[in-house]
Amino acid sequence: MASVSHDQIAALFANAGVRVVASTYARLPQIYPLFCEVVDPSAASHAPYGDKSTTVIWGADVRRRKDGEEFQSSTMGQGYTPQGAIDLLSGRLDITERDMEANSADTTIANKITDWARQWVENTQNFCEQDVAGLLLRGAITAGDPAYFDGSFVNNNDPNAGKIFDGKSLFATDHPLKFVPGSGVANFVASAALDQTTLTAARVAYSTTMAKDDTNKQFAQTAQFFLSGSTLAPTAEALLESQLASGAMDKNVNYNKLRIIENPFITDTDAWFIGAPGRSIRVMDSGVPQPRLDWDFKSRTWVATIEKRWGRYVRDWRGIRGHNLPTS
Repeated sequence: MASVSHDQIAALFANAGVRVVASTYARLPQIYPLFCEVVDPSAASHAPYGDKSTTVIWGADVRRRKDGEEFQSSTMGQGYTPQGAIDLLSGRLDITERDMEANSADTTIANKITDWARQWVENTQNFCEQDVAGLLLRGAITAGDPAYFDGSFVNNNDPNAGKIFDGKSLFATDHPLKFVPGSGVANFVASAALDQTTLTAARVAYSTTMAKDDTNKQFAQTAQFFLSGSTLAPTAEALLESQLASGAMDKNVNYNKLRIIENPFITDTDAWFIGAPGRSIRVMDSGVPQPRLDWDFKSRTWVATIEKRWGRYVRDWRGIRGHNLPTS
């Protein structure tokens, strides 16, 4: 075909753009949903700009009530206020009238749209994975890192920009419990080479010392996943998938206790994490990117655009425990 008409552009875009976006998104593996809570941005408290909520703490202990006794009075306190911003990830492709008039324009434009749509989805998915991994890899920086930990959005500045809601790094040894003055709880070990001893200790700490609410009451939580980069994953397999302890005939107490999540975007070869899915990081992800096509009368150009809404932030440090991360 020598040229492409304006009426044909929409059909080319539907076949070479919209369908490619959907099929590419469907075939790409997604790692962050394996350990993060994923919600639609439309469900955010301040959609479409961000999400923010204050934890409410009821203070009175539960007690038994006998017939005829007064109901127990309860006190309420405001806990911490986690917040995160929602951003737009977007791309653009211009199709000019000169493109439409070129020889073999139908094939050339279709290939152009296809390559653009496929590569944008692939690059964006990689960005999202790296963005979540960055929260973990930069999560122990003592001075904080505003590039990953700034939940400011329209009319809602983050008072703890660079750190999380309690004024500490995500991974710290002294997270303060809001209603317990002088308290400090650890979800971080700066040096703990992965072996049976350190893995067992991490699992125990996750279920005991880390499982305290802001009034210092114990609650139930059990680690369910092990997360690391590809370099450390084979070591985790040896520790978690053998019924016998390494080099001994004793039973392996960590056998099948944690699901191994291998994440190539965790680039620190020594870093490892344990946690429970959906207990720490909230991701706001609109899912399949939405492409559209518009005619720009001023430039006489068809403008193809694509975008998705994306955000992530830490809801609770108790949901994940980190090891061997840089602090500066």
